[in-house]
Amino acid sequence: MKRILCGAVAVLLAVSQQAQAQSRCATAADQAVFDVQALKGKLTVLAITCRVDERYNAFVEKYRPTLVANERQFTAYFKGQKGGRSQAEQDSYITALVNAMSSFTTTEGAEFCGRNAPLFDEVMALRTPTELPSYAAGKNLFPASFGACLSAPAPEPARRTSSPARAAKPR
Repeated sequence: MKRILCGAVAVLLAVSQQAQAQSRCATAADQAVFDVQALKGKLTVLAITCRVDERYNAFVEKYRPTLVANERQFTAYFKGQKGGRSQAEQDSYITALVNAMSSFTTTEGAEFCGRNAPLFDEVMALRTPTELPSYAAGKNLFPASFGACLSAPAPEPARRTSSPARAAKPR
């Protein structure tokens, strides 16, 4: 019995450490923004791969105000983290996320559409648009190697006005 308990504890610790290793956002609000973006990315991959554009369009139509507000928050997050490079960094992040999600189309092969298409049914069955972030959070949509949010930007080095050699010379 003791051996089984020790094994269960070891498994729980390993799972906990793996979950902590994935990048999470500093605030719940930021995490919700990234979760909705991941859901939108996953549904985009499904629409393209499974040729169900009409289902994706229905999703966008139903949740348009929520998706527009989320996009604004997503852009604001990148502006706060990356400043002048925010748009390029945001575009790069979305492209990398969708590419990572697309890799599952290859590994799951012909089963990809059947396994993942129910996401459309589930998301369309939500009662209100306010449920979208919690639904997305519960789906664990980020690939294992991909994290949500970015690390804090590194401080820029201070600029020197004169070189140390010049300042040390006597006049």
